[in-house]
Amino acid sequence: MCHLVLDGFPSPVDSSNPPPPAASERKLRPWYLVPGMALTWCVGVRGLMIAISSIAFLRQGTLPDVASAAVNARSGSDPTEIFTYWGTVEVEAILRYSRIIFPLSVAQLLLCSMLVIGSGLAMTARRGARNFALQALLANALLACVAYALTRAVRVDCIETVARFAETLPVNLPQRAAYSSRETLWWILRMRLVLVEIFPFALGAFVLTRSRTKLYFEAVARAAERAEDP
Repeated sequence: MCHLVLDGFPSPVDSSNPPPPAASERKLRPWYLVPGMALTWCVGVRGLMIAISSIAFLRQGTLPDVASAAVNARSGSDPTEIFTYWGTVEVEAILRYSRIIFPLSVAQLLLCSMLVIGSGLAMTARRGARNFALQALLANALLACVAYALTRAVRVDCIETVARFAETLPVNLPQRAAYSSRETLWWILRMRLVLVEIFPFALGAFVLTRSRTKLYFEAVARAAERAEDP
């Protein structure tokens, strides 16, 4: 058995297997607990993979082939090519602002690892896991907001580059109008922040703060204490 002691919380996180809950305690488990924590676990794994890739990419410093991406997007044969071009431009901008992106990626690596552990422990109702998972969710949500604020220059460069490029595309291409509108591109990035970065954390916090969830964790904690008593 190992314990992760959390500052400000009296209960440690118990990594050992909890005793099987009684039938009454199983009934207390809300149906949304496991799906909600599975979602935040997947979000944490995704963020972990992105952080590892970003750190490795920034250490290598390999320049992306923006010219080839532009040629493919200008051909108009595949409407998704301009989205690929946008991604390539974003990678190039990330390299220019590596002094900001690198520490953010390291922070994402650490906090997403914390989220993966916390979500996994909460799914199995480990003692103290609810508080630990809530801390992980809050920390990742704050990091997402801070990263969005600090990387504005990256978004400005990307949007200007993509919009200017879209203006050079043939008029008959449907993607020309969508990607040449700077306001549209800004709203796409704002919606990505809300729906992809913030919403899963808010949903996970909502699941963990429901009264039924609290009752379930309290019941499991009491069962664990009874099992430990001689």
